[in-house]
Amino acid sequence: MKEIEIKFKLKNPQTIRAKLQKIGAKFIKKVFEENLRFDDKNKRLKSKNFLLRLRKDDKIRLTFKDRGRYSPAVKDNGLKVAEEIEIEVDDFHRMKRILEKLGFKVSSRYQKIREIWHYKDLEIAIDKIPYLGYFLEIEGPSKSIRKIVGLLGLNLKDGITKTYGNLWEKYRTKHKIRSRDMFFKK
Repeated sequence: MKEIEIKFKLKNPQTIRAKLQKIGAKFIKKVFEENLRFDDKNKRLKSKNFLLRLRKDDKIRLTFKDRGRYSPAVKDNGLKVAEEIEIEVDDFHRMKRILEKLGFKVSSRYQKIREIWHYKDLEIAIDKIPYLGYFLEIEGPSKSIRKIVGLLGLNLKDGITKTYGNLWEKYRTKHKIRSRDMFFKK
């Protein structure tokens, strides 16, 4: 499946919530996510611009993303495009063990609090990310993304196509944080 999305850094998530309500977007749910990213010891997945992730929220999903396949489209239209293959699994820890037995290791771990909204053919998320703050993520057909960006008073030129992992790497380097993990402080 082709995934098309864009992120925006939010100063005040309440402003976007109000705009989403005003245009008729429907709040679906709020979830806490735990995410594990995997790679082999030679970082072959990263070198090919692939992502292998195990996510636990109210479901457990294994996701593979091929971001290299559509990389010219990212530059052409300002949106992040990837091939995404996702399956639901029933046991987080057993799936992790299977991946480790296949030679993969956890390359990073991160948490996220996500509010999920729907508007027409779009899935919209307001994400709270440890250390990085709030982000709006819009996923769906590119024409619909462009339309809602305007409805929300945003500018596509301010959109972010980097992953939260990329943003975290930049932040932790700047602030000299050694841990690769991005967790909420207890």
